This record gives sequence, C-alpha cells and structure tokens, in this order.
Amino acid sequence: MLNRRDLMAGGAVAFAASALPVQAAETIQWSTLAAIDYLVPLIAKDAGLFGQQGLNVAVQIATQAPALLPAVVGGALQIGVSTGIQVAIANEAGLDVAIIAAAGVITPQYVTTAVVMRPDANLEKPTDFIGKKILTPGINGAFHMLFLRYLKQGGVEARQVTFIEGGFAQMPDMLRASQVDGVLAAEPFLTRMVDGGGGKRLNYFTPDRDYVVASFYIAKRSWLETHKGELEKIRVALREAATLSKSNPAVVSEAVAKYLKLPPEVVKTLRASEPVVDVRRDDVQFWCDLALQFQLLRKPVDGATLMM
Repeated sequence: MLNRRDLMAGGAVAFAASALPVQAAETIQWSTLAAIDYLVPLIAKDAGLFGQQGLNVAVQIATQAPALLPAVVGGALQIGVSTGIQVAIANEAGLDVAIIAAAGVITPQYVTTAVVMRPDANLEKPTDFIGKKILTPGINGAFHMLFLRYLKQGGVEARQVTFIEGGFAQMPDMLRASQVDGVLAAEPFLTRMVDGGGGKRLNYFTPDRDYVVASFYIAKRSWLETHKGELEKIRVALREAATLSKSNPAVVSEAVAKYLKLPPEVVKTLRASEPVVDVRRDDVQFWCDLALQFQLLRKPVDGATLMM
C-alpha cells in the first residue's frame, strides 16, 4: 500500500509542475469523473444553472481520479472529486482541502460498484482472492477501500492480494487479456462488461443504510474562505440539477450519451442513483473510521472537520 505522505505530497508536486494555469480569476475550473453518477455538474452547466447563479464554471471530465486532489491543492482546479479517505489523509498531512458536496452514492437498491472477474474465474468469497491480481481505479480510493473491508471481514489481509491502479476504460481489455483476475468497476462500465460477456459480477459492498456517499466534491479551504458566496451558489445550482435529474430522466440519458460517448441502445439500459448534494457528518465519518481501521490515519478524525 502506498505511503500516505508520499502519495499526497508527491502527487501535488507532480501535478502542480505540469498543470496549465487557470484561465481567469472569475472562472471556476471543475473536474468530475467519467461515470454516470458524476454527471450532475455537467447537467448543471448544460442547463445554465451555474449561469443563473452568476457563476462562470468550466467543467471537464478527468480520466484519472487520483490526480484531482493534487490538482486542487496545486491550484490548477478550484473543484475536483476525491474520497473521504483521501481528504482525511490530506488534512492530516497539512493540506487544506475540504468537502463541499456529495458526488456518487451507493444505495441498497442500486449498487454502483462490484468486482468483475474473468468469465473463467471462480471467485465467490474473500479467501478466493488470495494470490489474485485486481485492478482498482484508485489505490486507497473508495472502491479499493470498500473491497479491502470486504476482504478483511472474510479474514483476508490486503497484502495477500495484488492491486494495480488503472482507469475504467482499461478494464475490459485487461480482463480479456487475462492480465488481471478481476476489476473494481463502476457504472456504466460495470453493466457493459457483464452484459457483453466480458466477465462475471460479484457484489462486495451493499450499504446497510439508505445510502453511502462514494465520493465528494472538494475545494481548497483557503479558496473557499474567500468565495463563501460562490460556494452557496454552487450548491444551489447542484441541488437544482439534482432535482432536474430526478424529475426528467431524459436529461441524464442525454448527458450520458454526450459525455460518456455511449450508443443509444446502451444508454437505454443504464440508470443513475438518485443524486445527493448535501453532506451529512456521518457520510464523511464512515470513511474516516475506515481509514483509521486500515491505519491510513494516525489518530481518529471528526468527519465534520473535513466539511465546509
């Protein structure tokens, strides 16, 4: 497992050295992820909801989730996506990132992540993964840590499984080539791989409450301190986009087709979980406690201190 300080400090330096400068002071640079549950900012942008709040927001899709927190720290982005665990690690390392809104969620009715294993693999329980190679979209990311939790509950330690990091787009090819035994996938890639015969699905995490926030939108705390008005307007626009998504599913389908480049017949088979914007303390505390359990933090963290 990566050293947390090497991960945070090294990533921030690397990204800051290569990042392009922000276009203008009044433009809010925002990166989200290429998955169905992370399209709310793009829906808000396309519907003109940011503009209605007097905001100039440039939203782009990132291909590598782990790069976004360093990008926010380095100033190349004002808003990005990260996990509760990474934010907790960052704060312990002295980086001033804060959670501002919820991103993707996992519900008991709509489990957005699962292991997709090779069709010839027979992985049914935690001990079956001993000695196997698993591709995760982010080391110490939400899906990775939930999978480690699943393994530990079955008596398997993280060191008994080999993890490599890679993007969602790589997953089908790596499974077909037998370069990995399984991948920790998310929608829409999850359903496409399974329905296309590319692998078998094994759910490793189902919430025991109404939902669990998988990721969060984050910003630098120092930036937020000087942009409190903009923050509230951002939340208003996100809430309106969430309401629009729930009341008009066609809006979500259009965003999926436009930004995820999926054909109409595939878009029809996909659905998103109901978007959540406002963050509860226990949404963050869940991840802080998990990070402490796996010794990614030195001491307990109050989830409320990570929120803004």
